[in-house]
Amino acid sequence: MKAHKYKFIFISLCILAGMCLAIIVQDRVHQPGGIARNVWVGEIPLSGLKVEDAQRLLEQEYQARLSNKLTLTYKELSWELDPAKLGPKLNLATVIQAAYKVGREGNFWQRSLIRLQVQRDGLILEPQLILDEAKVRALGSQLAGDIDQTARNARLQVVEQDVRVVPSVTGRRLVVEKLPDLFFKAILEGNEKTISLPVEEFIPKLTTEKVASWGIKKQVAGFATRFNVANTNRVKNIELAAGKLDGHIVMAGEEFSFNKIVGTRGVREGYTEAPVIIDGKLVPGVGGGVCQVSSTLYNALLLADLKASKRNHHSMPVSYLPIGRDAAVAYDYLDLRFRNTSGTALLFKTSVEGDKLRVAIFGSGSDQVVDLESIVEEKVPAAVEKKLDSSLKPGEEKVIREGVSGYRVRVWRTVTQGGKLLRRELISTDYYRPVTKIVAVGLKEAEEVTQQASPEP
Repeated sequence: MKAHKYKFIFISLCILAGMCLAIIVQDRVHQPGGIARNVWVGEIPLSGLKVEDAQRLLEQEYQARLSNKLTLTYKELSWELDPAKLGPKLNLATVIQAAYKVGREGNFWQRSLIRLQVQRDGLILEPQLILDEAKVRALGSQLAGDIDQTARNARLQVVEQDVRVVPSVTGRRLVVEKLPDLFFKAILEGNEKTISLPVEEFIPKLTTEKVASWGIKKQVAGFATRFNVANTNRVKNIELAAGKLDGHIVMAGEEFSFNKIVGTRGVREGYTEAPVIIDGKLVPGVGGGVCQVSSTLYNALLLADLKASKRNHHSMPVSYLPIGRDAAVAYDYLDLRFRNTSGTALLFKTSVEGDKLRVAIFGSGSDQVVDLESIVEEKVPAAVEKKLDSSLKPGEEKVIREGVSGYRVRVWRTVTQGGKLLRRELISTDYYRPVTKIVAVGLKEAEEVTQQASPEP
């Protein structure tokens, strides 16, 4: 038993002695001026080379790489780059010194173990490449000028009575901060002739496909009213309100609110004082004329075969529309609303030219014909109220306020297709109260007379 034990110890000592002898021999036969085995710079082996030989080899190899033209690409765009324009500088001396020191530092055992480890696993050192930062930035700016673009939504463009989709534009940005590392790698490796530039892309919110899916193709209805161009304040108010509607899109199933889209109509928003109808009278008010915009839109909606979910008539008929077809608005309490039941999105286009305000509605289109008819069912005479006035002579009269007749009106809509009646429907029933005529009369001959108008049903 003891013999086996001593035999094992003897064999182990022999193996250890052999390893030590191998290390001693390797240290003795190691080239005094050569670089350790299996040391590389990049993919270039330097095993056994002296410093000056390694210097010549690396200079020859990397100078050739610095003269190789690079091709930069992004999709269909391409640029040729001469690396020399980036002001490259190679610090080969530092990497060669690092290679030479492998296995030469530390005591005998440390040097030997490092050489054995490097011989087994290999050691790859990278040369230090320095590029001129200003030149790299300049190149990045030049490339970005060719590549960068702002994302743009697709939009609708009206051409006469048709609509076309102006395609969206995908945004993109050259990631210039990644360029130095790409250039380092391409130049040092030498086999990367083409570099795909790093570019971030930004998809716009409204793509061409999305806008096209709305189905807006042609004009489905339009209506125009006229105004007095001499009333410049009123014209300005009409232009402001019409401008808020221009280009607005109402999606299928969405409810439209005139007050929400046009917003408040105050001095801060640019509106001016012009006549407005209040209690059957024309009085000055900021935003006068906006109701002509809502009323013109209302008629276009009716002709587009849509129904208002909320609409109010004025206290007296307006001069620019057939009776019963007006839509009064006042921010926060009188609104014009409708729900888009057409099945596709709708686009509003407005224009104010000369003495005409026009509202056009665009959608999927239809061959149906829509007509509107206002029928006055009753005309209610205005009452006359006479008031005594001591400043007038006996029997003398002076009209203080003109009277306005009242009306009971129904508006009907007929829809035909190919000359065939599809339906006839009642749109609205309105009652415009008569406005009492007020007359001042002299005292002695005067007799106050008041005729009451028929009550609203």
